[in-house]
Amino acid sequence: MKRNIRKEKKASKMINKHVIILLLLLILFAIILVINREKISNKFFPIYKVEDRTKNVEKLKKKSKKDKVIGWIKVQGTNIDMPVSSETYPSLDNYAWINKPEKKLSDFIPIFGHNYINVGPHPKVNDKKLQRFEPLMAFVYSDFADKNKYIQFTFNNVNYLYQIYGVSIINDNEVYYFPNSITKTIKKKFIKDSLKESIYKYDIDVNKEDKLISLYTCTRLLGPYHYYLKVDGKLVKNSNKGYNYDMHEKKDYKKIKKILEGDGEDV
Repeated sequence: MKRNIRKEKKASKMINKHVIILLLLLILFAIILVINREKISNKFFPIYKVEDRTKNVEKLKKKSKKDKVIGWIKVQGTNIDMPVSSETYPSLDNYAWINKPEKKLSDFIPIFGHNYINVGPHPKVNDKKLQRFEPLMAFVYSDFADKNKYIQFTFNNVNYLYQIYGVSIINDNEVYYFPNSITKTIKKKFIKDSLKESIYKYDIDVNKEDKLISLYTCTRLLGPYHYYLKVDGKLVKNSNKGYNYDMHEKKDYKKIKKILEGDGEDV
């Protein structure tokens, strides 16, 4: 009888021990979830959803044929939400433009926008006064770039979604203007150069089979003349939702960070 009681007590202690271990593991798991809730949430829930802009394009096309509106561009986290024209200087107040667009979606789409007032060493972010591609300069801040990773381009009555794979500041002689003359060989080199020049490393794959988009605007962040900020993206296939992915600063970003934290005068 006493032996059975001892066995029962021993068994009870073992059960209690396992229960305590299980509870501790559950508490630890809960703590990990709380600490990483934003990262975990972003992996399973979209951080960007496509918003239809086809009606905006059609409305402007009917309103003014001379402005040659061919599409619409929208950039996550900015107030870049505007028509794209095939004219460099249309009568529109707020617009971007493209050189010689094709009738179908090109393998590579370079889109340009003016930057008149946000060119200095301390670019403004989310300033309502910024127009055209002036808000694009926010991507030189790594915390902003980490939260905003998608570009939307509306063309031929379809809303296309692109995920950003590179952000760089380049010389004007490195700008690729014409979408309809790019080959697989040129595109392969373009991707290689863009990845190398990017101030961030994005955890996504991109290759010559992908359809690409690049947004360009002028900047004086590295000097007074002949520099462009370039934001590169690749087409997200068969989805109108954008999910998060990892990004971190590269060594070259230290130079940018030093300028941003400096006391240089804004132009």
